[in-house]
Amino acid sequence: MPIIDSTSAEARGLKGLHLYHFAMSNCSQKARFCLEEKGLQWTSHPVDLLNNQHMTPEFVAINPKGLVPVLVHDGVVVIESSDIIDYVDQHFPNPPLRPSEPAERKRMYRWLKLWDETQISLKTLSHNTILRGRAAPMRADMERLEKLVKNDELIEFMREFTSADGLSRNRIERATSWIEQMLGELDAHLGQHQWLAGDAFSLADLAWSIDIHRFELIKFPMEKYRAMRAWYRGIEQRPGFQRMVLDYEAQFRKSIEAQKSGAA
Repeated sequence: MPIIDSTSAEARGLKGLHLYHFAMSNCSQKARFCLEEKGLQWTSHPVDLLNNQHMTPEFVAINPKGLVPVLVHDGVVVIESSDIIDYVDQHFPNPPLRPSEPAERKRMYRWLKLWDETQISLKTLSHNTILRGRAAPMRADMERLEKLVKNDELIEFMREFTSADGLSRNRIERATSWIEQMLGELDAHLGQHQWLAGDAFSLADLAWSIDIHRFELIKFPMEKYRAMRAWYRGIEQRPGFQRMVLDYEAQFRKSIEAQKSGAA
């Protein structure tokens, strides 16, 4: 579990639960959804990725990788969204979001590992669709990113994304193939089971519902995955999903429209 030794005196001095996050980040959505399902009180620290707040010295002192979300619990800094939700469920065990049976818990962690392995593919297709128009503005920030952020994978990806040619066809094809494979596995499992691990909603369901939502946003074809779509529609109706994902997205879109209106 990546609990890091943050150099930020601000973070180390925080008491209670604090989340650094961005409204439209799928990893942030996952962390917020988990905190809401647990019924926990937490302090929000929005990080505006569109205006590069994740590339400020202050934020990089909190997370040298320059990524959201970051959870701080009584000065303990936890990064990586799967580790954050696992940390939350272990430190605040009620209501539980993991099966009690060892084999089912192992299955949950397998799905979380697959979720982690899917993120580069999701990022590829998200950047190639909804973020494609921001490649040129982001190009101007590459020097600052390379100077401040200690994250070779992110830097390599952003170099390719902001290049004149953009993301390669090979990268996009690999991402599409991987996601199709994962959706097929999800659909096959959910055709036989109500949940991904055990007999109740777990961290695995929480995580994967967030990605399915993103695949809908980028209009990834999912019509044939009937069992998976029915499972997702059920999770989409949960109050925590509505508040921590859909409501945040609606507020974000309103703020963008207001900024456009003000600039007009």
